[in-house]
Amino acid sequence: MSAPPVRGLVLSGGSSSRMGRDKGSLPWEGVPLVQRQVDLLRQVVSTILISCRSEQEDLYRPYGELLLDELPSHGPMSGILTAFQFAPKDAWLVLPVDLPLMDVLHLKRLLQSRNQETVATVFQDPDSLTLQPLAGIWEPKAMPLLTQAWEKQHYSLRRILESHKVTTLFPNDNTVLKNVNRPEDLPNQS
Repeated sequence: MSAPPVRGLVLSGGSSSRMGRDKGSLPWEGVPLVQRQVDLLRQVVSTILISCRSEQEDLYRPYGELLLDELPSHGPMSGILTAFQFAPKDAWLVLPVDLPLMDVLHLKRLLQSRNQETVATVFQDPDSLTLQPLAGIWEPKAMPLLTQAWEKQHYSLRRILESHKVTTLFPNDNTVLKNVNRPEDLPNQS
Protein backbone atom coordinates (compact mmCIF):
# COMPACT_ATOMS: atom_id res chain seq x y z
CA MET A 1 0.00 0.00 0.00
CA SER A 2 1.43 3.36 -0.99
CA ALA A 3 1.93 6.13 1.50
CA PRO A 4 -0.66 8.92 1.58
CA PRO A 5 0.55 12.01 -0.30
CA VAL A 6 1.97 14.86 1.73
CA ARG A 7 0.61 18.40 1.44
CA GLY A 8 2.24 21.45 3.01
CA LEU A 9 0.38 23.61 5.52
CA VAL A 10 1.61 27.01 6.72
CA LEU A 11 -0.12 27.74 10.02
CA SER A 12 -0.85 31.47 10.02
CA GLY A 13 -4.16 31.74 11.87
CA GLY A 14 -2.91 32.84 15.27
CA SER A 15 -3.92 36.11 16.84
CA SER A 16 -0.28 37.27 17.36
CA SER A 17 -1.28 38.89 20.65
CA ARG A 18 2.26 38.82 22.11
CA MET A 19 3.74 40.23 18.89
CA GLY A 20 1.16 43.01 18.70
CA ARG A 21 0.69 42.59 14.93
CA ASP A 22 0.15 39.81 12.43
CA LYS A 23 3.25 37.58 12.39
CA GLY A 24 2.85 36.41 8.82
CA SER A 25 3.24 39.95 7.50
CA LEU A 26 6.45 40.60 9.44
CA PRO A 27 9.52 41.02 7.22
CA TRP A 28 12.22 38.37 7.45
CA GLU A 29 15.23 38.67 5.17
CA GLY A 30 13.29 41.00 2.92
CA VAL A 31 10.05 39.03 2.55
CA PRO A 32 6.97 38.54 4.74
CA LEU A 33 7.23 35.48 6.98
CA VAL A 34 4.23 33.84 5.30
CA GLN A 35 5.96 34.06 1.90
CA ARG A 36 9.18 32.71 3.37
CA GLN A 37 7.40 29.65 4.77
CA VAL A 38 5.46 28.99 1.55
CA ASP A 39 8.71 29.23 -0.45
CA LEU A 40 10.42 26.88 2.00
CA LEU A 41 7.68 24.24 1.78
CA ARG A 42 7.59 24.58 -2.02
CA GLN A 43 11.12 23.11 -2.07
CA VAL A 44 9.91 19.80 -0.59
CA VAL A 45 6.19 19.36 -1.44
CA SER A 46 4.12 20.33 -4.44
CA THR A 47 0.84 21.37 -2.80
CA ILE A 48 0.88 24.08 -0.11
CA LEU A 49 -2.03 25.73 1.66
CA ILE A 50 -1.94 28.69 4.03
CA SER A 51 -4.13 28.14 7.06
CA CYS A 52 -5.61 31.43 8.28
CA ARG A 53 -8.69 33.10 9.73
CA SER A 54 -11.25 34.72 7.40
CA GLU A 55 -10.17 38.21 8.49
CA GLN A 56 -6.64 37.43 7.23
CA GLU A 57 -7.84 36.40 3.78
CA ASP A 58 -6.99 39.65 1.96
CA LEU A 59 -3.60 39.85 3.68
CA TYR A 60 -2.49 36.32 2.71
CA ARG A 61 -4.19 35.79 -0.67
CA PRO A 62 -1.15 37.10 -2.65
CA TYR A 63 1.08 34.35 -1.17
CA GLY A 64 -0.80 31.23 -2.16
CA GLU A 65 -3.88 29.09 -1.83
CA LEU A 66 -5.74 29.72 1.42
CA LEU A 67 -7.47 27.29 3.75
CA LEU A 68 -9.73 29.31 6.00
CA ASP A 69 -10.19 27.94 9.51
CA GLU A 70 -13.64 26.39 9.67
CA LEU A 71 -13.43 25.91 13.42
CA PRO A 72 -13.29 28.38 16.30
CA SER A 73 -9.72 29.39 17.05
CA HIS A 74 -8.15 27.13 19.64
CA GLY A 75 -4.53 27.38 18.61
CA PRO A 76 -2.82 25.29 15.94
CA MET A 77 -5.25 22.41 16.35
CA SER A 78 -7.92 24.50 14.60
CA GLY A 79 -5.79 24.81 11.47
CA ILE A 80 -4.60 21.21 11.40
CA LEU A 81 -8.08 19.80 11.96
CA THR A 82 -9.47 22.08 9.23
CA ALA A 83 -6.74 20.74 6.91
CA PHE A 84 -7.76 17.15 7.63
CA GLN A 85 -11.40 18.02 7.02
CA PHE A 86 -10.31 19.45 3.65
CA ALA A 87 -8.16 16.41 2.66
CA PRO A 88 -8.64 13.57 5.17
CA LYS A 89 -6.65 10.97 3.23
CA ASP A 90 -3.51 13.09 2.90
CA ALA A 91 -0.68 13.67 5.34
CA TRP A 92 0.18 17.27 6.26
CA LEU A 93 3.68 18.70 6.59
CA VAL A 94 2.89 21.50 9.02
CA LEU A 95 5.06 24.59 9.35
CA PRO A 96 4.09 27.51 11.58
CA VAL A 97 4.55 31.00 10.18
CA ASP A 98 6.59 32.00 13.25
CA LEU A 99 9.43 29.46 12.83
CA PRO A 100 11.71 31.51 10.53
CA LEU A 101 14.89 29.57 11.20
CA MET A 102 13.52 26.28 9.89
CA ASP A 103 15.40 25.16 6.78
CA VAL A 104 15.08 22.80 3.83
CA LEU A 105 17.54 20.31 5.33
CA HIS A 106 15.28 19.76 8.35
CA LEU A 107 12.12 19.52 6.26
CA LYS A 108 13.81 16.90 4.06
CA ARG A 109 14.86 15.00 7.18
CA LEU A 110 11.23 14.96 8.34
CA LEU A 111 10.14 13.54 4.98
CA GLN A 112 12.95 10.94 4.96
CA SER A 113 12.10 9.87 8.53
CA ARG A 114 8.36 9.78 7.89
CA ASN A 115 6.60 6.72 9.27
CA GLN A 116 3.01 6.47 8.12
CA GLU A 117 2.37 3.80 10.76
CA THR A 118 2.63 6.43 13.49
CA VAL A 119 0.38 9.42 14.19
CA ALA A 120 3.07 11.94 13.30
CA THR A 121 6.75 12.46 12.59
CA VAL A 122 8.02 15.36 14.68
CA PHE A 123 11.14 16.88 16.15
CA GLN A 124 12.04 16.31 19.76
CA ASP A 125 13.84 19.08 21.60
CA PRO A 126 17.25 17.64 22.55
CA ASP A 127 17.46 19.76 25.71
CA SER A 128 14.01 19.33 27.25
CA LEU A 129 13.07 16.13 25.32
CA THR A 130 9.63 17.63 24.69
CA LEU A 131 7.91 16.75 21.45
CA GLN A 132 7.43 19.63 19.04
CA PRO A 133 3.99 19.22 17.45
CA LEU A 134 4.57 21.87 14.80
CA ALA A 135 7.09 21.59 11.99
CA GLY A 136 6.12 17.95 11.59
CA ILE A 137 4.18 15.53 9.45
CA TRP A 138 0.72 14.58 10.70
CA GLU A 139 -0.63 11.36 9.18
CA PRO A 140 -4.29 10.75 8.25
CA LYS A 141 -4.65 8.42 11.24
CA ALA A 142 -4.30 11.53 13.44
CA MET A 143 -7.63 12.96 12.25
CA PRO A 144 -9.90 10.86 14.53
CA LEU A 145 -7.60 11.59 17.48
CA LEU A 146 -7.72 15.32 16.78
CA THR A 147 -11.49 15.19 16.34
CA GLN A 148 -11.96 13.32 19.60
CA ALA A 149 -9.69 15.74 21.49
CA TRP A 150 -11.53 18.69 19.94
CA GLU A 151 -14.90 17.34 21.04
CA LYS A 152 -13.55 16.99 24.60
CA GLN A 153 -12.13 20.54 24.41
CA HIS A 154 -8.57 19.25 24.79
CA TYR A 155 -6.62 21.42 22.39
CA SER A 156 -3.05 20.39 23.21
CA LEU A 157 -1.30 18.85 20.21
CA ARG A 158 1.63 17.84 22.40
CA ARG A 159 -0.69 15.84 24.66
CA ILE A 160 -1.95 13.90 21.64
CA LEU A 161 1.61 13.13 20.57
CA GLU A 162 2.62 12.07 24.07
CA SER A 163 -0.21 9.55 24.32
CA HIS A 164 0.16 7.92 20.88
CA LYS A 165 2.87 6.31 18.80
CA VAL A 166 4.97 8.94 17.02
CA THR A 167 8.23 9.02 15.11
CA THR A 168 10.73 11.48 16.53
CA LEU A 169 14.04 12.92 15.44
CA PHE A 170 16.42 15.43 16.92
CA PRO A 171 17.24 18.53 14.90
CA ASN A 172 20.83 18.99 13.74
CA ASP A 173 20.58 22.53 15.05
CA ASN A 174 18.09 23.29 17.81
CA THR A 175 17.69 26.92 16.67
CA VAL A 176 15.38 25.74 13.86
CA LEU A 177 12.73 25.20 16.54
CA LYS A 178 12.96 28.76 17.88
CA ASN A 179 9.87 30.78 17.12
CA VAL A 180 9.28 34.50 17.13
CA ASN A 181 6.54 35.56 19.53
CA ARG A 182 7.50 39.06 20.65
CA PRO A 183 9.02 42.09 18.93
CA GLU A 184 12.33 41.50 20.73
CA ASP A 185 12.58 38.07 19.01
CA LEU A 186 12.97 39.79 15.64
CA PRO A 187 16.42 40.62 14.30
CA ASN A 188 17.35 44.25 13.83
CA GLN A 189 16.51 44.98 10.24
CA SER A 190 18.11 48.26 9.35
